[in-house]
Amino acid sequence: MNNPGILEYFFVLLLVIIGIYILTAHDNLARKIAGINIIQAGILILCIATLDSQNTTIHQVAGVEMFSPVPLYLTALVILTWGIITAILGNNLVIRIRESYGTDNENEIVSRS
Repeated sequence: MNNPGILEYFFVLLLVIIGIYILTAHDNLARKIAGINIIQAGILILCIATLDSQNTTIHQVAGVEMFSPVPLYLTALVILTWGIITAILGNNLVIRIRESYGTDNENEIVSRS
């Protein structure tokens, strides 16, 4: 079994910390979407790093072939798909907010409301 090393975990932790910092430190909505995408990339890298360490072989139970557990690459594809969908929807919302309020700064939008 090939277990991910400490370097992969450190890199994932670094990406998540950077993404959380961007979410909390910036008022620009487009930068907040970028922070969410950075966190999503860290989770995807963690998923890919542990791909080889999972047992995804076919087992036979009572004569029926079964995959156990669910192959991790399917989980990685789902995470990647949801990340892309989230980025597209978030960017569309930022564009609509910018068209409506003339800015994408969160503080200015709240002060106008």
